[in-house]
Amino acid sequence: MPPGAALRAWPKLQEAERRWIYFEWFTHGVAKEGTGYTTLLDDTASAYLMTFEAVLQMVGNQIGKSGDRLTAWLKTLPPDVYDLTCRGLRTLRNIEAHVRPGNLE
Repeated sequence: MPPGAALRAWPKLQEAERRWIYFEWFTHGVAKEGTGYTTLLDDTASAYLMTFEAVLQMVGNQIGKSGDRLTAWLKTLPPDVYDLTCRGLRTLRNIEAHVRPGNLE
């Protein structure tokens, strides 16, 4: 967090960073195929994605942008800020939050 930071989202961003570190650690150090840690790995990924999205929502709320206005504002940012990775993470979070597995019959 920079000195004199005014955004209330900084602590949430630090939480997101911590969850990203957990996810990377589980991915590369613990979650080997057949070890039974799939659910734990999925949970760390979900925790990171939801925290990441919460950071964006908090920033949007503080600067007076919500919903579609937040997405429109994000698209105006330079390509290295709101890049494919960032958009992909938001898509994954939306899938996690709104799509559930099911059977086609």
